[in-house]
Amino acid sequence: MQQNNVSKKPLIVFDLDGTLVDTAPDLTHALNHVLTSINRPVVELSQVRHMVGAGAAAMIKLGTRATGAEITDEEELQELLQLYLNYYSAHIYEESKAFPNMVETLEHFQAQDFLMSICTNKPTAMSTQLIEVMGLSAYFRVNFGADSVAYKKPDPRHLLETIKQSDGHPSKTIMIGDSTTDFKTAKAAGIPVILVDFGYSDIPVQTLGADAVISDFSELKSIVPALLDL
Repeated sequence: MQQNNVSKKPLIVFDLDGTLVDTAPDLTHALNHVLTSINRPVVELSQVRHMVGAGAAAMIKLGTRATGAEITDEEELQELLQLYLNYYSAHIYEESKAFPNMVETLEHFQAQDFLMSICTNKPTAMSTQLIEVMGLSAYFRVNFGADSVAYKKPDPRHLLETIKQSDGHPSKTIMIGDSTTDFKTAKAAGIPVILVDFGYSDIPVQTLGADAVISDFSELKSIVPALLDL
């Protein structure tokens, strides 16, 4: 009975990088640390903005592809991934920042008794570290990173398990993201999806067919209840 009562609350599931937080500057520094270690040229911030979304290993592959031959050897990739994670953890919140009106919007939905959680392809330890250092932990019921389950976005099970762990219900859930990955995840899970146009998508998000596209977090205050028929 308690589970049913809790699940009646509406749930908003957020992506993290490029949706809640502009993390690209610190991600760029971490990726360039890896590239420099293997004598590759560095990449620009503008390039990295389009490499985010599928996780750190994918970003390293894209970074090596952009600067020469893509690293395909799994052992070498794992070594570079560990180098990346160690550096990023030590510099996770130097130039990253919340997108405008994000915190105020979280406060609004918290006051309206919404559940809120994070579903991200960032490693759980990294996403937890970031939201803690930013003082955001209290807003989120669950923080489900790429290693929280055996599958990750765009596999819809990543999102569906986030909903389950949040004590939410798919019929009362909406996803907020910034990329094709988030769009595909939500659609495969049968969840409405709102995309932000200020994130890291490699194509215009307006072309993806999301239920709504926003340019500022404050727009969610009216759009989310409308899409959830509240």
